[in-house]
Amino acid sequence: MAHLDELNADRVVVHITGLCRPQPGPGGWCAIIRTEADGGERVETILVGREPETSNIRMQMQAAIHVVRTLRPEHQATIYTDNEMLVKGVVEWLAGWKARNMRNASGAEVKNADLWLQLDEAVQGHPRLSWQWVRRHTDKRFEEAERRARQEASKASEERFSLFFQET
Repeated sequence: MAHLDELNADRVVVHITGLCRPQPGPGGWCAIIRTEADGGERVETILVGREPETSNIRMQMQAAIHVVRTLRPEHQATIYTDNEMLVKGVVEWLAGWKARNMRNASGAEVKNADLWLQLDEAVQGHPRLSWQWVRRHTDKRFEEAERRARQEASKASEERFSLFFQET
């Protein structure tokens, strides 16, 4: 995946969301990345993706993984998400899960451990990342991200439907 190498960004603001319809089911995710340079230059980049069978949290995590892999380590970035579990997972819980071999405080296996580990690997070497939970629909960028994620989920549903008919 390409980095934002062509951008001379001092600050990066990211809005991510992910969803599936129904839950679990076909899903999509979207990340809107806005960069700002001290000289006033602003650039917006949009990343999207989809899966035929998934969950809301997995789509949120995929968006986060793709965003972090896209950023350069020197970027000062704030990632906004409407999924509180994602923020708490990265900021508060992940270190403990890893210390307990991807088990939670109760001893149960952490759900989506594969993606948590990918996200953990992606954030290594990115000391200037911050994560912020915000309520849904408090920003027009979330509305745009959700619209695009919904489009991706619809495409995933169509693909799943056509695969079903090709297999029979």
